[in-house]
Order: sequence, then C-alpha cells, then structure tokens
Amino acid sequence: PIQAFLGGGQRTIFDDAAELVRSNANNLGYLPADSSEAVTALLDDPQAFRGNRMAQLKHAADVLRARIDEVLAVNRAVAIAEVESRRTSLLGSTIYGYATENAQQRVVATVDRLSTRIGDEQQIALIREMGNSFEEVVFPSLLDQLAAAARPPEGTDDPSPTPVKQTVSVKTITVTGVHGVLETAEDVDRYVAVFRASLIEALKDGKRIAL
Repeated sequence: PIQAFLGGGQRTIFDDAAELVRSNANNLGYLPADSSEAVTALLDDPQAFRGNRMAQLKHAADVLRARIDEVLAVNRAVAIAEVESRRTSLLGSTIYGYATENAQQRVVATVDRLSTRIGDEQQIALIREMGNSFEEVVFPSLLDQLAAAARPPEGTDDPSPTPVKQTVSVKTITVTGVHGVLETAEDVDRYVAVFRASLIEALKDGKRIAL
C-alpha cells in the first residue's frame, strides 16, 4: 500500500497539500486560527496512505486554497485602491502640474509599477508592507521629486531657487505627551492641541506634510 501511494496520484495530492501549507505559512496567520487544521491533521496522519484519506485531503486543501485566495484578493484590492487613490490625487495636484513632463512620467511609472507588484504578490504581509511603505515613504518622496523638477515660471529662464522642503507623511508625525485612551471631549481637545503643535513644528522645520 505504501509503494502504491508513493507511485500514484495520491502522492501528488499529498505533495500539493504540503506545498500549499509550506508556501502560505505566513498567509495562514491572516486566516481564522483553525483554517489549516484539517489539512495539517491529514498531512501528519501516519495512516495517510489508507482508505479515502487523500480524497479528504484534496477537499480540505481546495477549501484552504480558496480561503487563502479570498484573503489575498481582499488585501490586494485594499492596497491597490489606496495606491490608485493617491495616484488620482497626485495627478490633480498643483505640485504635479508644475513639474516637468519627464518628472511626471517617472512618478506615474513608479506608482504603476507598485500597483503591478501588489497585484502579483502572493504574501499578504508583503502586500500590507508595500501599502504602508507607499503611504509613509514612497508617496512623500514622489512629491519631493516633483517639487525638485518644477518648471520655471512662464517668461523666466532662470528662476530664483525655491527653498527645498522634505515631504513627510502625516502618519510619521509623532505626538508626544499624550497617552492612554480618549474618553471625553476634553481628551479629544487635548490630543488635537498637541497634534496641531506637532504639525506646526514640522512645518517650521521646513517640511511639507502629505495627508
């Protein structure tokens, strides 16, 4: 029976299920805790070669694969929607309109490449990381690239240099001195006041803040 198992289609089912679990080890953490239990139990069964256990394993693996694909699709959609939303706001911004055509094309190409990478990525953690990195690092840097490539004002060949500003994400603005939870209107007012002070301090440091 073992030799028949190793030389037949049952082994293929076993190997495919084992690869599914192995290649999605990180993705399983984003599914309900017991999602892979049926598959792993059958893979660990020392009697896996007997009876209809491989038929059960195939069914369990198909269910697990569908769950993984569903969660992957949701995370991709969320990340791509955020990137595309930023892309739309970027294309309509003044800083984009004043930039040279080459700078505009480079920035759009960067955003498009990221959307493609997210669509192809198979690991949920990396999809989320790319989305967060775009918000906090990539998008502000694209604004800086556009600002650095601003076209001279009409009728001016050698415009006066404008102060160089660094763009930072509002998510990176640190609010200090406020801890705990917000439970009252006074708590909110106190937090907003400290947050406002942090924003103004960043502006005084010569930064522009991307919302």
